[in-house]
Amino acid sequence: MRERPPHYTFVAILLHWCLALLVIGQILLGFAMDRAGLPDTMAFSVFQIHRALGVVILLLVALRVIWRLGHKPPPHPLGTSIWQARLADAVHGALYGLQLLAPVSGWALASCATLELPLSIFGWFDWPLLPLAHTDRNEAVLRNVHHAIVWGFAAMILLHGLAALYHLIRRDGVVRRILCFRSDL
Repeated sequence: MRERPPHYTFVAILLHWCLALLVIGQILLGFAMDRAGLPDTMAFSVFQIHRALGVVILLLVALRVIWRLGHKPPPHPLGTSIWQARLADAVHGALYGLQLLAPVSGWALASCATLELPLSIFGWFDWPLLPLAHTDRNEAVLRNVHHAIVWGFAAMILLHGLAALYHLIRRDGVVRRILCFRSDL
């Protein structure tokens, strides 16, 4: 029987890095929306881009989950302790869950917003809204839920990045498995 390759599939790598860039950009965009004090017209445009990108992320995450269900990741390297393997699996599980929860909670927030704006995908078409009541209370609760999920997601991304840095320093080949190019990392 042939051993699994020690790296992720090309599709998994592509989805990982596309989502990494989109999610980090989306978190920064959301942070700027809340704190930058942008002029109203610019704030509205940034807000619409943020909402559209959220839908794009949701679709890519769905594709990533479907791909992952049919393609096992490479095994943990030999010598990985049980606690490290469990922690890595837990963080990856949390990242997958938060990748879904962040855009879904944003979709729910957009669906109950009192302004009742359509969820336009870059002006190409409108994404359907969830059947939620448009009330100030629903909007406030879902905004808080969305923000809490995103802050948790940002913390998991930071933990994931620190783990990657740890593996880069150790030069144990773990990071090489998710790179588009192969090196001696």
